[in-house]
Amino acid sequence: MVAALLTACGRRDFDPRPDGQDLQAVVQLAVGGKTACARLASGDLWCWGANGNLLLGADLTVASSPVPVRVRTPAPTIDLELDDGAGGARLAGGGAIGWGANHYGQLGIGDTTSAPVPVVVPGADDAIALSISSRDLCLVRADRTVACSGESSEGMLGDGSTTDRLTLGPVPGLANVMALTSGTSHVCALDGSGAATCWGRNVSGQLGDGTFTLRTTPVPGPVGPYTAIAAGDEFTCALRVDRGVDCWGSNLDLQLGDPAGGTRASAAKVPGIADATAITAGSQHACALLADRSVWCWGDDERAQLGDALGDTSATPRRVDLDDVVEVNSRTDIATCARTADGAVWCWGDNLDGTIGNGQVGGLVTAPSRVLGLP
Repeated sequence: MVAALLTACGRRDFDPRPDGQDLQAVVQLAVGGKTACARLASGDLWCWGANGNLLLGADLTVASSPVPVRVRTPAPTIDLELDDGAGGARLAGGGAIGWGANHYGQLGIGDTTSAPVPVVVPGADDAIALSISSRDLCLVRADRTVACSGESSEGMLGDGSTTDRLTLGPVPGLANVMALTSGTSHVCALDGSGAATCWGRNVSGQLGDGTFTLRTTPVPGPVGPYTAIAAGDEFTCALRVDRGVDCWGSNLDLQLGDPAGGTRASAAKVPGIADATAITAGSQHACALLADRSVWCWGDDERAQLGDALGDTSATPRRVDLDDVVEVNSRTDIATCARTADGAVWCWGDNLDGTIGNGQVGGLVTAPSRVLGLP
């Protein structure tokens, strides 16, 4: 189970670059807010789209870029996270960096100064996984405990208080954590048994504990067992050991795959998804990558984030017109991106700020469009 969790969630304690791999090959994607980023095998990061929250990480004065620009990282990276307010990554030599907006102290650097280029996070030398939202940064330490910094108005730091914190502090009661995910105001972790534990905002049941009660400390959620977990704005989805997908929380845009709408405080399987190998959760939509390398998405489609021109919400998963996919990612209601086995990166959705990365600005891109300008 431990090995499966590490593999499925993309978290590793070492540089995953295979011997002989092209250093310019894209090995990881992250999409947050109106910005998308790619990590190369070399450890370099490239981002495109909006720069309103300094998410391009290159100390640029431009409002956006429709083609990738290189992030000014202090060292090669081996992990990448992005949300609409901030970006984060682990460093190949140990430690973590953050960049972007820092209004709540979510970068963990001891103040609320925003960072136009990545800065090193103090006290993160032993980080083996991280998750970032527009309000908080959380990481898994080498001893499999969790530490967080940032806003805690709804208990997102998990320390029993609603007091913000400018530096990393422990989340009590967690052990053997193998994976971590952050929604807008809630956080969930998977332990070695594949069970979920969550904390924070719970108005839509996104903690999955059967209630709609805010939790300032971690509470047991669905037990799965799961191999991966992904949090959206007000909902959470997890990949089952049997390769089905469960979701819980808000279903106002049918993001739980349930045509009934409403909210749900406990896990239920998404109909029509089987043999999934990875999942991602946007703001109000979700996607699954299947073993046959096809991508299926459901939920909100107002900005074509499901990869079609229908523009309606859908409880039924719909296939994206893209083959041989090895990764899919979205943490936003703006766009979704995918990586194919040939190394190409493709995005679809709202291109108002160049988020699609195809060199153009404006309009909805309703089918996968190739990102141009990556090394």
